[in-house]
Amino acid sequence: AQAFQVSAPQSADRTRAVSITLALEPYDKQGFGALYFSSLDPVDLTGHVYVPAMRRVLRQTFGTRGDSWNATDYLFEDVGGYLGAAEWMNWKIVGQKTMLLPTVANAKYGKDVKAVFDVDNAPHWNPKVDWQPRPVYLLEAKPKIPDYPYSRMLMMVDAETFTIPYKEAYDKKGELWKIILGGGNPSTDPKTKPMMPGFGMA
Repeated sequence: AQAFQVSAPQSADRTRAVSITLALEPYDKQGFGALYFSSLDPVDLTGHVYVPAMRRVLRQTFGTRGDSWNATDYLFEDVGGYLGAAEWMNWKIVGQKTMLLPTVANAKYGKDVKAVFDVDNAPHWNPKVDWQPRPVYLLEAKPKIPDYPYSRMLMMVDAETFTIPYKEAYDKKGELWKIILGGGNPSTDPKTKPMMPGFGMA
């Protein structure tokens, strides 16, 4: 899938951001498109979804607290590191360090999976991207919601871009469940435009 997110101007409805997602593959997801609006307030995402099989656009409210994103291993709020409301979590800065991360990934696009990932060498999902030593804040989030799928999350927040290139999610037993890694591609105009979509994987 290809996706990008842009900041929205302050408005009367307190829109925080708008994101557009278009799925190019696999075949059963091809043609799926979605336009999401997230709010500054702790409310669910709203938006419009195009369903190819129905050839219709549906207006929906997305229950993002632990719902799967488009039948993948991502939750809605895993997109971009964390897309949920700040009020859903208890937050704590647990450290600051320098880590080797693909914040500016220069990821390649295309349908050839071997152009994007090294699948021949263990563990067979090595992303072919650029890595840089990055200053990060270690941010721990514990849900206030009792039935939330994660018991806690540990995020590495880039201290310069404030993106989240690395995240660990732990299950209800406190055991590591997911590692989410992602990065962006350079902006075509850093003064006026955000970073371009790069890659994401769980």
